[in-house]
Amino acid sequence: MVLGADGVHSQTRKAMHRLSAESKFSASRNPEPPFSANYRCLWSNFPLPCEAGQAADTQSKDRSVMWLTGRDRAWIFLYEKLPQPTKESKRYTKAEMDELAVSFADWPVNENLKIKDVYNSSTAGMSNLEEGILEHWSLGRIVLAGDACHKFTPNAGLGFTNGIQDVALLCNLLHDAVQASKNSEISECALQGIFKEYQTERKEALKFDWSISSVTTRGHAWANPIYWFFYRFICPSYAFQWIMQTCIGNPRMKQSRVLSYVFGEDRIKGRIPWTYPIYSKGKEL
Repeated sequence: MVLGADGVHSQTRKAMHRLSAESKFSASRNPEPPFSANYRCLWSNFPLPCEAGQAADTQSKDRSVMWLTGRDRAWIFLYEKLPQPTKESKRYTKAEMDELAVSFADWPVNENLKIKDVYNSSTAGMSNLEEGILEHWSLGRIVLAGDACHKFTPNAGLGFTNGIQDVALLCNLLHDAVQASKNSEISECALQGIFKEYQTERKEALKFDWSISSVTTRGHAWANPIYWFFYRFICPSYAFQWIMQTCIGNPRMKQSRVLSYVFGEDRIKGRIPWTYPIYSKGKEL
């Protein structure tokens, strides 16, 4: 089998598109390119200017800024709405990136820094932000995962997470099938059944996260008066943040999957148990 976890411009997905021209695969044909973009993003990283773990966002009409700090470096993300939706696979030049950075130059990163103080063109990248969920994730012995079959905007940080969940579930299903097989082989028909089960379960789980990412991007960019009011006055409140985390975030995050056949140790213990825990060595599965 072939697993295509090769990004939004997936060569595996393009191969599927070519193969689907054959009549026997026509029912599984997706458009290519399948996703459209309404926003673009310029990102850059730089040496850590403060303690790790800080973050902020600056919102405005059709534009926004995000700032994140890790252990060693910090990142800025500059978002801007495109004049019109596009499916073009745009490659931005250094001059285009610098031009957008200049237009954000006086925007605040935090209370002490502005974009012009931290933007580093040598560590920068820029792309359109495609969005969408593919209708068909597999063809024959080929299957897709991550950005190749569902593309999120990055504002909510949920795209990479869902890609990991794709692979975890698919590997668990394949492992179970191999274990159940008398000779450790899986027929093409059985493989297609696994792919169908994988797609059905993951699609149901990720639709909510995809919608959260879409809403967050448009909320930060005040896409309309409703978004402006909601993100200007409701979202910043501690009560709303508590409700989102307690009633929506925690119940969904606890459903995160792990490789069910790999032993390990979950060193961080919280008050909310995982639905699918990591099993320690020696414990019966």
